[in-house]
Amino acid sequence: MGIKYPDLSPYVYAVNNPLRVIDIDGRDVIVLSAPSGARDKGHMAVLIGNDNNGWYLYSKNGTYGSSGTSGASDKNPQTGVYFESLDAFANHKTNFTEEGDVYYTGAYRIESDVETDATMMDAAADIIEEPYDVTSVVSTNCADVPSAALSAGGFDPGSSNPVPNSRYNDIKEKNNGKDVSETIVPKIGTKLENKRDAIIGKAIKANRQKEADKKKLIEKYENSDIRQ
Repeated sequence: MGIKYPDLSPYVYAVNNPLRVIDIDGRDVIVLSAPSGARDKGHMAVLIGNDNNGWYLYSKNGTYGSSGTSGASDKNPQTGVYFESLDAFANHKTNFTEEGDVYYTGAYRIESDVETDATMMDAAADIIEEPYDVTSVVSTNCADVPSAALSAGGFDPGSSNPVPNSRYNDIKEKNNGKDVSETIVPKIGTKLENKRDAIIGKAIKANRQKEADKKKLIEKYENSDIRQ
């Protein structure tokens, strides 16, 4: 090797071309962005792992307390949910809204290592357990998960801006990584299936509500003076 490549050494990462040569055995962190979340303020989450051993999703999804503005982080939190590949994540129901639309459309990948990944996983899990609050000046929401993970891993956590879409852009600007949004695009068939299921689910829900309203009207009539 030394004779064939005299300008390189074992200490030169990715043959001095990290954009084309990827360290497939390394660990990485992917900051996720769902711009349409929270009434277009956005939602953020993080995937930690690699293409060989799979990925773990960490996402703080809100609270059931105080009309969803503050309370325990108990709205379906995702702490280390495993996906065997980015394709598996892209086509999972997690990546779709209740209306059947694709949820996460932004993904920014930053190279890491095994030890750093473990530290970031712990930090992400800890911040998910903390209360959710978007009513105070010091807001604690979904954006804090990737920021806490990045900070623990020695990366720039981005600004303290509580708006997820703004935080995501700031993280991209301040960290040396690569936009890999194309790796989390679902298959066309999966998109169509989720859209179909959402339409059917909405129709079923509407029909149930209609039946419930009908039942209430019948009960009201039976208990009223109109029948007498």
